[in-house]
Amino acid sequence: MPSVESLTFLDSRGDKRRVDFIADSLIEKAGGFPITVVTGHNGSHKSTMLRELVAALTLHDADSTVTIVGNAKGPHRVLCTSGSVADRFPSKDLAGGGRSRFDVPNYAYIGQRAGPNILSKKAPLETMLGFALDSANANRFKSDFFMRAHKFAGVKSRVEFIFQRRQKKAKDVPDLLGRVQNISNDTPKQPSKAKRADELPVSFATAQWLLEEFEYDDFTTLETAILKGGKRLTATLSSDGVECNDFSASALRLGLHLGLIGLLDAQVTPVDGNRAFSLFDLSSGEYHMYTSILGLGFGMTSSTLVLIDEPENSLHPQWQREYMATVIKICGETLVDGHLVVCTHSPLIVATATQDSTIVDLTLPDAQVNVASYGASADELLLSQFGVGSSRNHMVVAAIQRAVSLVERGEFDDSKSKEMEPEIRRILDTLTPDDPLIPVLIALLPDEVEDEPRI
Repeated sequence: MPSVESLTFLDSRGDKRRVDFIADSLIEKAGGFPITVVTGHNGSHKSTMLRELVAALTLHDADSTVTIVGNAKGPHRVLCTSGSVADRFPSKDLAGGGRSRFDVPNYAYIGQRAGPNILSKKAPLETMLGFALDSANANRFKSDFFMRAHKFAGVKSRVEFIFQRRQKKAKDVPDLLGRVQNISNDTPKQPSKAKRADELPVSFATAQWLLEEFEYDDFTTLETAILKGGKRLTATLSSDGVECNDFSASALRLGLHLGLIGLLDAQVTPVDGNRAFSLFDLSSGEYHMYTSILGLGFGMTSSTLVLIDEPENSLHPQWQREYMATVIKICGETLVDGHLVVCTHSPLIVATATQDSTIVDLTLPDAQVNVASYGASADELLLSQFGVGSSRNHMVVAAIQRAVSLVERGEFDDSKSKEMEPEIRRILDTLTPDDPLIPVLIALLPDEVEDEPRI
């Protein structure tokens, strides 16, 4: 997918907004995939922007308008993940049952929201398995991201996944192929709640994709495995690939997509021991690193828009950097004409943006667009991108020392003071009310009077 140039959408207040994802100076620049890092205060509509971007790229009837570099027509491949369980990426499920209009094969979400009001730790693993069990991805088990994900989680790179059959009655299972064909033959209509309890949870678009993606034998093998019962279904993933017990990986993958098979547990072994434990017992940070890195590594194609919302949640500062380094490496190895967009509140995440990435600040009604420079420090980004200063910030210290030196030399005249006044005022506005440097800054501003407490 060519790069996203801009998005025009209505925010939650009903105001029209335009966000540029690539700085003008970079639009014609060739080579690599573009990276856009989006920041902004809470309430600056980052989540709304992400949701509308998904809609504009994956649906034909979206209200928002997206501009693509090269004017390539959609729908486009979109892969989303989040460090927050409260993200607003669109759900494929409707409240009360049925499928939403986002149940389309070109949209995938790796996260714990399994529906409008449902959270599931199993959901991101099931999504990841839907990618990993694809024979087209068999060579990716040797990729660096696979080893890194297990290293971050502190477990050996051999995991046994245990599945359960979700059908309620045997009569709900036969003729899977025919039932999918019936859905694909229906006239496309607005999504609605399921008509019957046994109706397959797939949309018209997904049904058509399933018929193209899977063979006749996959449907019959899945039917037999479900009706047979008894023996539990397992699959082991390791650097050697996929191993299934008397069951094909392709049929298992089909069962996950049809919702007839679900993940029950995943057993892992710590790198420094031999006693197995459940993958769900990992810390929130470990689990987030594991599921999102594997999901992106197996789910990304050569032409994908990758959207990541607040990846810093539950991650140690060092892991924030390592997470982004891993994601950028996956993109570099996989994307040909895709785009990576990251929304964040973390200066460390912003600092990972490579040279010539686009940095967007949504705080103001007209989003501010800048180009990332190599080597920006967290202190510099806190002040310039997030408007947060402190007397220990080296950018603040440097500015004050420069002004004080001019005063000591008797060179802090009208021209010099006017030259530095905007910078000093900006620093003053970012400090907390009790910061000891406030009197010093006020002394450098002749017209400033500290008559009201700062908040």
